[in-house]
Amino acid sequence: MASLYERPAREKRGELVWNVLSGLVMLSMAGLLIAFLQIYSNPASQINPFPPPTQVALLVVPTGTITPIPSPVTPSPQPSATVAFSETPTLTPTQTEIPTETPTLGPSPTSTINSVYPFILDTTSIISGDVFHAGEGCKLWVAGQALDLQRAPMVGITVMLGGSLNGGTLYQLSLTGTALQYGPAGYEFTVADLPAESSRAVWVMLLDQSGIPLSNRTYFDTFEDCGKNSILVNFRRIR
Repeated sequence: MASLYERPAREKRGELVWNVLSGLVMLSMAGLLIAFLQIYSNPASQINPFPPPTQVALLVVPTGTITPIPSPVTPSPQPSATVAFSETPTLTPTQTEIPTETPTLGPSPTSTINSVYPFILDTTSIISGDVFHAGEGCKLWVAGQALDLQRAPMVGITVMLGGSLNGGTLYQLSLTGTALQYGPAGYEFTVADLPAESSRAVWVMLLDQSGIPLSNRTYFDTFEDCGKNSILVNFRRIR
């Protein structure tokens, strides 16, 4: 009967040992967990067996202060001596002979001021047709150019020739820039196959693309002479 009661006592002691060991294991795991959390939150803690290396403090190089160098003192300019000029004697003007004005072909200043058109007559001249038409016979030509305010050629302006000659009526149109032998803005009319005498019966004028006059009519004489069978009429813009 005694052996029956001794066996349960042993089993109770064994369970007590295992319970104590289990509690120690649980306490150890709790301690390890607490140590892990502390090391994780503070790696530099004293309980960390492998603390991180200590960081080297950054070296701060102080910047130098630039001290401005004072500019040299500029000496004040000394007043220079004033030179007194002697009185210049008054010269008695002598009478100067005024040269006489040489007349030139073209409009007078009065006609330029009173012109209601943007172009006026610049120059007219009479030459032989052989100058520009050598070997083409003795015909009657009228030609010239149109110039701008700076006397540069103006291309694309309509030129109209009209009037009467040898009992017939004249009406021809040309364009500046189509007869380059007279210049970049040259124009030309072949008026007749033979030169004829007339007195201010033939004229030329400038028109715009709408047919509105850009200049007044310029009348001129023609001659029954092969040495005077080319009339040159140049126009110039004034506004």
